[in-house]
Amino acid sequence: MTNKTGIELIAKERQEQIEKHGWSLSHDSNYQSKELQQAAYYCLMLAGYKGYKGQNRHWPDDWSSHFEHKIINKSVIEKLMVAGAFLMAENDRRRDALHRYHISEIAEEIDRLLAIDSTTLNPKQDG
Repeated sequence: MTNKTGIELIAKERQEQIEKHGWSLSHDSNYQSKELQQAAYYCLMLAGYKGYKGQNRHWPDDWSSHFEHKIINKSVIEKLMVAGAFLMAENDRRRDALHRYHISEIAEEIDRLLAIDSTTLNPKQDG
């Protein structure tokens, strides 16, 4: 799929959020009720990620359902990338070590999935 690492893919997704959608730190500072974190957890739930059981797992009420539907149609890796990017945005706002830890965990899961995908798509040839 790609030669990039999970953390690079998350950072790329975050940059796209800023450049394509205008979701900069200034924009994100309007979120005061953990909407970014809530959206991230929702994406993790959609991806079937095990680490977020029991969290608030619905799309933020005041957010456009257009983006929710776009995320629903993404691959598991892409959902994880979006979740990580939402947590990066929240980390930019609050500078929270817990968010950095979760981003790291998500990046490791992306790396794991990419490795599985790579071995499935490019099996070693004996001979």
